Amino acid sequence: MAATSVSPVPYTLRRAGQKALDFAQHQVRRLITAHPDAFPLYTTSGKWELAGESWTNWCEGFLGGLIWIFAQRTGDAWWRDRAAHAGSRRPRPWLSFLADVETLV
Repeated sequence: MAATSVSPVPYTLRRAGQKALDFAQHQVRRLITAHPDAFPLYTTSGKWELAGESWTNWCEGFLGGLIWIFAQRTGDAWWRDRAAHAGSRRPRPWLSFLADVETLV
């Protein structure tokens, strides 16, 4: 099978991607600074909804994933610390389910 070549990403596209990540990083920093233990999933009237049960939705890992991406992207210990904190605070409702399964077995 012949090797395929990958075209380099044009500078303008690369720069646009970097600007988008910079903006997202700024927004996530604001969110996790204001609400360090929250896992918001959606907004209501432009404000993050913090009262819902995060485990009821399939996207609760997006925020933690973004924080890890920013930690890797920047090498900044601040992001690394927040990523570790987010991982330790993430709700794990399946743990009680597993305990129930163990009881049945």
